[in-house]
Amino acid sequence: MLQLTEPIAIGRARASYVHPEDPTRAIRIPPPGQAARTRREVGFYRRLDRRGVDYADYLPRFHGVCETSLGRGLVFDLVRDFDGQASRALSEYLDAGYPLDDFEPALDELRALFLRDLILFDEGLTLDALLFRRTSLTRGRLVATAGLGDDGWLDRIPLLARRKIDRRWRRLRLDAEFARAAQTEHEADETRPGAGRAD
Repeated sequence: MLQLTEPIAIGRARASYVHPEDPTRAIRIPPPGQAARTRREVGFYRRLDRRGVDYADYLPRFHGVCETSLGRGLVFDLVRDFDGQASRALSEYLDAGYPLDDFEPALDELRALFLRDLILFDEGLTLDALLFRRTSLTRGRLVATAGLGDDGWLDRIPLLARRKIDRRWRRLRLDAEFARAAQTEHEADETRPGAGRAD
């Protein structure tokens, strides 16, 4: 049994830990009540392997299930930047003041890959679950880490799958636009006369 200590990330769907025996991998522990979603995600990755989809550029590679001190976990590649640092979520960059426009090429690329490879996802794929992996000082790409898969067989019918991907992608983009609007409002508040003064 693997002993887990401090998480490297905590999201809505699970907490992630560095694998204690392999620092290139991460272990994700689903919270109680997520057994069905976990089975779906495992099945999704196995279907990708059977289909021969090369997803390493935009999804962390899945390495199976393990037993840990916190329960059963899923083992994936640990997503790191070119300098070895753990990649940060897109939401973190937006919260830190980076403009959404900086990430538009990466968002467009990810959408195109999802449509090409019929990568279905649900509401669990949020801005928190999109990691921005820096591939150099000035470039990077997005890696999706949660909310993947779908209950059913749509990935066997490309036309229907792509329609569903497009619908869900529009909702994801709305989340991004809301984040942009909140960021703009925050910046406007900071530039108003008297901003930051104590009454």
